[in-house]
Amino acid sequence: MPACILVVDDILPNLRLLEAKLVIENFQVILVNSGQKALDILNQQHVDLVLLDVMMPEMDGFEVCQRIRSNSVIADLPVVMITAFGDIQHRVRSLEVGADDFLTKPINDIALFARVRSLLQLKFLLDELNTREKTLGDFYLLPSSNTSIEDDLAYDDILLIHESGSTGEKIKKTLEDVKSKVTYINNDQDVVKAIHTHDYSLIILSLGLENNKNLELLSFLRSEDLTRRIPILLTGDESQLLKFVAGLDMGASDYFLRPIEKAEVLLRCKTQLRKSSCSERLKSLQNMSVSATFIDHSTGLYNKKYLLRYLEGSIKNAIQMARPVSLIMMSIDFIGEGTTPKTSLADIEKMMGEIGKKISAYISISDLLIRMGSHDLAILTMDTPTEVAVQFAKKLRQYLVKQSLFQDQQAIKIKISLGITSSSGANLTSGSFLQKAEKALLDAKQKPADNDQSVIVS
Repeated sequence: MPACILVVDDILPNLRLLEAKLVIENFQVILVNSGQKALDILNQQHVDLVLLDVMMPEMDGFEVCQRIRSNSVIADLPVVMITAFGDIQHRVRSLEVGADDFLTKPINDIALFARVRSLLQLKFLLDELNTREKTLGDFYLLPSSNTSIEDDLAYDDILLIHESGSTGEKIKKTLEDVKSKVTYINNDQDVVKAIHTHDYSLIILSLGLENNKNLELLSFLRSEDLTRRIPILLTGDESQLLKFVAGLDMGASDYFLRPIEKAEVLLRCKTQLRKSSCSERLKSLQNMSVSATFIDHSTGLYNKKYLLRYLEGSIKNAIQMARPVSLIMMSIDFIGEGTTPKTSLADIEKMMGEIGKKISAYISISDLLIRMGSHDLAILTMDTPTEVAVQFAKKLRQYLVKQSLFQDQQAIKIKISLGITSSSGANLTSGSFLQKAEKALLDAKQKPADNDQSVIVS
């Protein structure tokens, strides 16, 4: 299901213009023409992000944002303020009242979708983190803590790849003023050495490097294991907008323009560092040493008991928010296993561990991978309707069957059956949801493996 965006502006043509832009990109859009109506909507239904005009009668955007931040239920909702071009005071005031970002009129489409997508990614990570922490807390496996992402946040370990000159020095000083540790390099030859000698939380890449290989460098950073998941901010001037578009398509997280404005640089960095912090927390939850009751020893994945408890909150939230959650069940058979006496239980456990690692590297950090049985795995994926889950599962199967597994130095082939279900219906429970997925998998096992018929949707 597409993300839901609330647009707030007292001028109808502005509302319609933003609606047209967002709908084309498959977002669900709600339009309101006053601050009070916006607050009423937020108290009645689920919204993923708010685009909020500053200048409105009766209740301006600043007061609306303050009220959102003071409401514990929606306090974490991303808010983007829309200000007049060049109005520095309104930008500063937007940050003071708790806005996550700002856009200036006339709104540039590249900036609009870069801000929206970046903040939506952050929101989905925060939602997933909160759900997992609550699940572990319910099991008394996670000590209670009042520490938030904001408390842990530090503008630290930043790699700045920028041509020599005053602009690069200004960015470096801006970050160092908030106690950042910045590694500043001005040529692509030093990048490989830099990423192999230090772990970074964020990379800032200029589109004005002298050899004009900035997009090639971006492609390299996105393909390297060490930097694949590190947020990358692009910087340049307005004449390079087409390069920004290409860079965002290649996996850059966001951008900021020259001339450099300190508040804007820190704002872009803050959003990306919050995403990094969320991802690290999710990894630590997966890797933390918890009771063997909830962890499969061979693969290090959560087990079926954990999934059942996790599903209770996930299904409830999915129904309340009218958002889809899909469960992909996978049964893995090793060809020749029944006739080869050398294939022991230890061999199977080792190969399932290898497969688990390959899937973990393939799926999103917000997806939950579960060991369901000796040959069975499950992937719980949020905000994923059935048709998307089916397409994803098929691609994952194609990827896995091409991977090399070895037993006693002999290559082993695998066959995979798929059973898929998605949340629907007010009476759905975690138990019935899981039963539907298991029934679909059982039916799929009766079909020819590695064929579209072996994908059963329930």
